[in-house]
Amino acid sequence: MAAMNKKNKKNKKNKKNKKNTPDKTEWISMKKTRSQNYGGRPPTSINWKLVDSLLESGCLGTHIASRLGVLPRVLYERCLKEKKMNFSAYQQIKRQKGDSFLHETQYKMALDKDRGMLIWLGKQRLGQKEDPRTEVEFGGELKKFIDFLKNKYDDEDDGKEGNERIDL
Repeated sequence: MAAMNKKNKKNKKNKKNKKNTPDKTEWISMKKTRSQNYGGRPPTSINWKLVDSLLESGCLGTHIASRLGVLPRVLYERCLKEKKMNFSAYQQIKRQKGDSFLHETQYKMALDKDRGMLIWLGKQRLGQKEDPRTEVEFGGELKKFIDFLKNKYDDEDDGKEGNERIDL
């Protein structure tokens, strides 16, 4: 009889615990419907103006996250949540904006008679280049001397090896 009473007491306790504890499907539905942060660290605010400025200047997401004091994953997830796009797309948009500012500034500098900027823009945008092998036409004695040297060394390459002194 005493053994029976103990069993009944355990069953009553288990029934009470089961009533208060949600089953697996209830846990899943609770997770989906929860909109509040129950415990844990409060969400860090992201200064999107700073993020935009850093992206326009060419910073990487990992560097920006470090500057904000958050993990890169947090920055990427918040971008998806708040900006409704993944971080790569957001970064590309902002970097293009920064590139356009840079091009505009360089162009203005070039128009303000900055010779170095004019040369650089000409090389970058117009495909201009400095050719180190510029052909110069020689005449007179210098041309004869250059031809002499060419012929002399061409003859030596045909069979002789060694260094000869050239008398001028």
